[in-house]
Parts: sequence; structure tokens; C-alpha cells
Amino acid sequence: MKDKSEYMRYLIFLLLLSFGFSNSMLAQDPGLFNPRSPIDHAMILSGSFGELRTNHFHSGIDIKSSKWNKAGDEIHSVEKGHISRIKVSGDGYGNAIYIDHPGGYTSVYGHLHKFSSAIDAYIKTKQYELKSFAVDLYPDSVQFKLEKGEIIGNMGNTGRSFAPHLHFEIRHTKSEKPVNPLRFLSGPSDTRSPILNSIKIVHMKPDSTIVDQDEFETNYIKQGVYRLKKDTLDINAWRVGVEMSGFDRMDGAANKTGIYELTLKLNDKAVFQYKIDSFSFDESKHLNAHINYPDFHNRKKRFQRCYPVSDNPLGIYSERIQSNAIIPLYAEKAQKIEIIAKDFHDNSSNIIFWLKRSKKMKPPPPLHFNYTLTGKQAHLVRLDSNILYFSDSSLYQKSYIHLSTGDHIDPPLASKQIFINTQKNIFKNPIDLYLFKNHIPDSLLKKAVIVECTADELVSYGGFIFEDFITTKIDKFGNYAIYIDTVPPDISVDYFSADMRNKDHISFLITDDIKSAGQANEIKYDAYIDNKWVLFEYDAKSKKISYQFDKNLINGNHQLRIELTDDRNNKTIFEKKFKL
Repeated sequence: MKDKSEYMRYLIFLLLLSFGFSNSMLAQDPGLFNPRSPIDHAMILSGSFGELRTNHFHSGIDIKSSKWNKAGDEIHSVEKGHISRIKVSGDGYGNAIYIDHPGGYTSVYGHLHKFSSAIDAYIKTKQYELKSFAVDLYPDSVQFKLEKGEIIGNMGNTGRSFAPHLHFEIRHTKSEKPVNPLRFLSGPSDTRSPILNSIKIVHMKPDSTIVDQDEFETNYIKQGVYRLKKDTLDINAWRVGVEMSGFDRMDGAANKTGIYELTLKLNDKAVFQYKIDSFSFDESKHLNAHINYPDFHNRKKRFQRCYPVSDNPLGIYSERIQSNAIIPLYAEKAQKIEIIAKDFHDNSSNIIFWLKRSKKMKPPPPLHFNYTLTGKQAHLVRLDSNILYFSDSSLYQKSYIHLSTGDHIDPPLASKQIFINTQKNIFKNPIDLYLFKNHIPDSLLKKAVIVECTADELVSYGGFIFEDFITTKIDKFGNYAIYIDTVPPDISVDYFSADMRNKDHISFLITDDIKSAGQANEIKYDAYIDNKWVLFEYDAKSKKISYQFDKNLINGNHQLRIELTDDRNNKTIFEKKFKL
């Protein structure tokens, strides 16, 4: 009986395992998802999956227009399904559609110029109901059922786009993790190997703090083969990390795209590797730890680290082979280094060189800091009457921070500047900044914001009053101060006159005295014709709002009123009469 009972338990275990596996497969079954191309013309890409963008990895592919940089190409649903989300915004993806498909996948179509007529009518009804151009809608599963190949709209240039194209994604529906669409689509032709521009050798302390760096330009030998001017480099360091600057190009396009896979070999053994097949949106911000961020901040040049950064949660790295990527150097023994870069179509490039420790070692340049902060530990730092609070998840690793304050208040600022680490390092997660407010009159406190003071402009991070401070969250090092924002937004004519007969639209430019970031709000606007709210579309790139005359707007004289409100509740009212 004992054997029989054990046998039955084993059978039950197998059945449960099988059941769980079957359910898992039903939730995400590639066999149920066999997408077609979202376009009818040959696919040429201007952006690849996982390529490095500002503060994030690219979560899809960018498909170029067939109309010589003009909008209008028809966009098709790649598989049967239903529209699960429609988002309209002047920024980001602009006009975007999300379609859930059988098999556990969702396709995303961004920067659309127009929606199909039924979708457009639904959106406009909701925009007028909500009295908002920007909407984020979730239709039920039966409202917009689609067949494979059904037209959903036209390629465009809305949102944060700078040329007509389709931003296309495939995501796991449940987790919302994007995956490389080229795993499902027969994509573009690609016979070109990645381009390796530069190599950087960073000098490290035992705790992996970078104290110095050397940069070397590569020499092109032939397709896929690069070398340095000198095969062996003498480096003034005991330990180093290797970084690479490069990109890829596909056939038929001059656009720079991303490197899919990067491997570092030490003495012919792989010690570091990443491959970008998928990532989560929560991870994407950690791109700034993947690159040499101070160098990018200063020179806009992206060097990808070929060594791990402590507590970087990115899931693109091969954990199995990244433990020995910090390289010790020896004076008498050269270390062989090889970097191999691949694109998705398995075109590869490599560079080989050797590293030795300089026999005449010089002391590294001093680090200028007055605070040492450990990772995975909370820190409350006081500087004069100001406070910085670092949570236990604010930093990637042990950091050397230099803090100081200005000697006087520089107009138009309302406080002395606080200078936070001129090396422009990054935070893993935002920190809380508290700037002392006692010198600001009570009548102006509601207008106070914390601004980042760059060389060219002030950028507002918003803020609110907390006891004796103005406080907000900041996501990077820099120079910060309090600013009193009493300046209302500005509006100027782009396309408007008193006589608009035989015209189809009006448009205006709206701007504020300072930019917005972090917790600060962008300009809010409402527009009325003859005291009735009307839909003005907004384009963040141009700061333009525009209204297409409604067919129900009769000929004759009309009164236009536009109300603008900024983050500190400064208001502008613009009123004009016009004739249709």
C-alpha cells in the first residue's frame, strides 16, 4: 500500500505540474500569435529594439515612412484581437493604440497621424466629455474587435517624434514587458556589422570608484574588424574597467541603431556579456548605470560599461559570466582584451588589444568630496540649513559626494544655490531635497519652486512647503535653488486673424518662463468659442495648440477665449474675436 500511495502522489504531482504548464502556455502561446507586418511596404528601420536613448532603452522598433519622410502610410493590426487602450498626448507616443491578441501578447502603435474613423469618433466623444485633449482610455474587450490586417490608422509624427514613422512594440500582455518585435516579424535586410568608435579604460579603486580614465579611438581595418593605434596600452592603474562606444546601421538607412549583444573577453574567456531581448519598464531607467553617465552628461557620448555596477537590477546581463569583469593589471604580464559586438541579425564586429600596468605609476588625481555614502543604506545629510535625504535604494553603490553652497543669492533666484557633486553622477532612485525657506516672504511661498540651474536655463522640479522648507524629489546631481515663479504663461499667434473665412484651423504657441521636470506640472490650457469648450490639440515639440474648425461651427462672428495656467497657478487669459 505504501508503494501504491507514493505512486498515486507521484501521479497527482505530474498532473498538477502538467495543468500548471498547460495554463501557462495558454496564457502566452506563440502558436496563437503569428503577426503580419503593421505596414504594407518594405520595412526599413530608423530605430532598433533596446537601443540607448536618453534615460531609457528603446522599447520597440521605429519603422520609416515609405513616402520620403511624409506621414500617411496605412497601419494595420498585426493579428486579430481587441483594442485594450488608446492614449492621446502631446508628448511621448502621441496618438497610440494598444491591441491585445490571443497567445498573451499586446502590440503597440505609436506616433499615429490619424485614427480610423470609428476609433477617432470614440476618442473625440471622450475628449469632450473629459474636456481634455490628453486622454488615456481603456475600451472594453468587445468595443473594438479587430481582424488581422485591419486598418487602425495612419503613420504620423505625433508626440515626441521628430520625423514621420511608426513606433511599434510587442509586449507580454500580463507583465507588460516589451520583447524584440523582430523575433516575430520578417524584418529589414541587414548585412552591416556594428561600428566600434572608441574604447575607454577607467581606473578604479578597490570599491569600484572611478578615479581616472583613458580614451582611445579605434581604427577600421575591414568590415567587422577594428584595432587600436597601439596593440598594447600602458595604463596608470591597478584595476580597470573597459567601456565601448559604438552603434549599428541597417541596410537602406543612415540612422544609427543599437547593439544587440556585447561580450568582453579577458584572455580569451568571456567575463561580461549582455543581450537585449526583453526588459521591464521599471528597469529601463537604469540605462544611466549601464553607460558612463558623467561622460554622457558632459559630452553626449555614450560609452557602454563592460563591467557590472553594484546593485544595478537590469536583467539584460549574463550573471554567469560577469564576476571577473573588473580587470587587474600587471607590469610584466599583458592582459588580452577582446570586445565582440553583434546586431540582431548576427553581424559582428570585434576589437582586440592588450593592457599592462605602467611601470612608473603616478598617483591618481584626487577625488574632491566631503561626504561618503554607502549603498543600500539611508543617509540624511545636512548642508548649512538644507537637507538631502537618501533612502536605502537611492544609490547604486558607495558614492563620494561633494556638497557646497553658493556665497550669495544670484537673481532671479530666491536662495543660494546648493551644488551637488559636479561629477554628474546619477541616483538609482530620486532623493528628497529640502531647501530652507525662512528668508522668503509668506506672500510668495505659494509661488516657490525648486529649480535646477543649468548653464542655459532654469528647470522647475516643483515643490511644496514642509515646515521650514521647500521640498521636492530630484533624480540627478546638479545645482539647485529656490525660485519664485510669478510669471504667467505666454501665448502668441501661430495661425490666426480676425478674418478666418475659408480657413480650416487656428493655432497658437504656448510657453512658460521655465521648463518643467520631475514633480512640476506642464502648462494646463482650456479653450472656448462662444463660451463652449472646444478641443485644441497639443504638440509638445513645437509647444503648439491647434483647433480644426468643427462642421457645427456656423459662419459669422465668434468669440475665442484661451485660459492658461502654470504649475504655480499663474494665469493668462487670451481673448480675440474672429469671423468665419
